[in-house]
Amino acid sequence: MHQDLENTTSTVVMADWIKSNYEPAENPTAPGYATILDNPVSKDFDHDLARRITAFLRDKAAHPNLRSITILGDAVDIPPSYYFFLRHYDDFNNWICSDLFYSSPDYDFVMNYELGRLPASSEEDAQLIIEKIIKRKTNMSSDWFMNAALVGGAPSCDWQMYGELTALDPVNRNYLRGFKIRKEFLTEGRENRDNVLPLFSNEEAGIIYHIGHGGGDTLSVGHDQIGHSDLMALPAKNRYPILLSIRVEYVLYTSRPDELKNTFFIDDISPVGMFESVKENQGITSTSYHVSGNPPRKYSYRVIAVDNDGLKSNPSNAQAVDCKTE
Repeated sequence: MHQDLENTTSTVVMADWIKSNYEPAENPTAPGYATILDNPVSKDFDHDLARRITAFLRDKAAHPNLRSITILGDAVDIPPSYYFFLRHYDDFNNWICSDLFYSSPDYDFVMNYELGRLPASSEEDAQLIIEKIIKRKTNMSSDWFMNAALVGGAPSCDWQMYGELTALDPVNRNYLRGFKIRKEFLTEGRENRDNVLPLFSNEEAGIIYHIGHGGGDTLSVGHDQIGHSDLMALPAKNRYPILLSIRVEYVLYTSRPDELKNTFFIDDISPVGMFESVKENQGITSTSYHVSGNPPRKYSYRVIAVDNDGLKSNPSNAQAVDCKTE
C-alpha cells in the first residue's frame, strides 16, 4: 500500500523481533508508571516491551531514513510507550496512556518521528482499516477533501460560546486557507444531529472539526448524541472524512490497557482518520474586551484547550470577534 499509493518505502518490524534483539531503555523520569509504584495501571501493561521498542527507535543506525511510524495493533499487543500521571480528580483521568515516547524516544518531549496508531485487535480489524484507507486514497479528490465542517457551540452552557470560537481558530490562523468552510454552529441553529450526522456519509466534508463533549463511542452535538450505531446505519461510501475532536472521556479505563482502541474507527462507515486525545480534555476560556464604538463592542478571546495526553496546555489566540450587543 505504501509503495503503490504513496511511493514511499516501508518496512515491517515485529514486536517479537524487537523483544528478542533489544534491551529495555532506562525508565523515564517523567511522573508516571516508573516513578509512582503504587498505581492502578493494569498489570497487563508491558512496560518492558515498551522500553525495548523505545530502545529500537533510538537506534538510528538501524533505520537511518526513518520519518514516520505506524503502530498496527491495540494497546494489548503493542503497549503504549508510557502511562503518565497528571493529577486530576480520579484514577481514570490521573493516568494517561500515550505513545509519545515512541515519537520522542530520547524522552525530551520533542517529536523526532511522525507517529500514528491503527488500533486493530485482530487480523480482521487490520484488514478492514487498511481497506478503508486504500478506498479513501484511491477516491481522493481536492474538490471533495478541501471542504471542512466546523461543529461547535456552548458545550458547558457558557456565554462565551468557546466551542464556536475554538472551532474558528484554525480559520483565523489560515490553517484552512483554500478550504470551503461550513459552520454547524449553535448560533446558526445548526449544531444538532440532523445537520451533523449526514456529514459522515454524504461526502460533503473531507475534514470534520468538532469541539464538544462525547465518549469512546459517542459524539455530542448540542443537546443531541451521535453514537457508533448511528454511523453504522448510514449508507456505505467510498470517501471517509477525517475527524478532529476534543470529546471528553474518549476511552474507558479498564482492567486491560486497551485505552488506545476506538469503536468509532474500526468499521466500514465511520471516519478513516481521527486526531484525538487519550483520557479527558479540558477547555478553558479567559476573556477581555474593550469598547471600539457604541455599538459595537469588540471582544477579544483567549482560548486554551488542554489535552492531558501531551502533558501541557496548548493555548491558541483567537482573532478579535465582533459580537452583537443584544
